[in-house]
Amino acid sequence: MLFGFVVIATVSLAYLSSARLPSVSDFRPRPAASPTVRVDATALPTRAATPGLTLATPKPAGSPVPPPTPVPEPTATAQPARYVKVVNTNGLGVFLREEPGPQSQRIVPAVREGAMLRLVGPEQTVQAQIWRLCEDEGRNGVQGWVPAQYLQAVEGAPTPAAPGP
Repeated sequence: MLFGFVVIATVSLAYLSSARLPSVSDFRPRPAASPTVRVDATALPTRAATPGLTLATPKPAGSPVPPPTPVPEPTATAQPARYVKVVNTNGLGVFLREEPGPQSQRIVPAVREGAMLRLVGPEQTVQAQIWRLCEDEGRNGVQGWVPAQYLQAVEGAPTPAAPGP
């Protein structure tokens, strides 16, 4: 056992003596080296001629430069209102919903089949079903979501419906 201790101590001392231990001079402040600037000249890459590419040549000084052509500003054009008709409900009509999706709160009463609705927003897909945001102008502009399977596009503006009984 004593022999093992001697071997371990010898190996440890050999390892420690091979590593440099810090001395007092390592902790003394050293003067900062003054910064030097070194500039290396490097060649810039050049491009080979590309077939079909015409390079602009500089104009001699004093030649008139044409003013830039003004770009016309796009004008906002009012999109005509898009209307849809309620269909495929077997006469039952369809409920507008507060949010897209079958679990959303219904807005009662249901919109009757054949009624005209105005599209007012983008479509959304919920549970693999497309929903459209519509406005029922016959109910003072009430808005809600309707499954697209119950809507049919209508060209132009709807004609006012005859008053019911």
